[in-house]
Amino acid sequence: AGTKPATAVHAGSRLRISRGEERFEVDVRDVSERRGPASVAQALYAETEASALARAKAAEERRLHNAGYARPTTKPDKRARRLIHALGDIDAF
Repeated sequence: AGTKPATAVHAGSRLRISRGEERFEVDVRDVSERRGPASVAQALYAETEASALARAKAAEERRLHNAGYARPTTKPDKRARRLIHALGDIDAF
C-alpha cells in the first residue's frame, strides 16, 4: 500500500511512490520546514538499492518488449482505417 498525501512524513520514513509505470521506494533522510529548490530536496531523500535495481529491470523489460515495434510515420488514411476496422470485425468471430 502506498502513502496517502495527507500522511505526515518524518526522517526515517520509507515511502512507496508511483509515477506512471515507475515505482520508487525512498528513505526520508530529513524534512525541510519550507519549500525550496529541487537540488535541496534531492538531498532530503535516497532511493533504496532494491528499488533502483527493480526500476532498472522493469525499464529493460519494457525496452525488450518494444524492441521489434516500429511506430508508423503517419496516421492511417481513410482507406487504411476502413481496412483496420474490417479486420477487427473478423477477429470477433
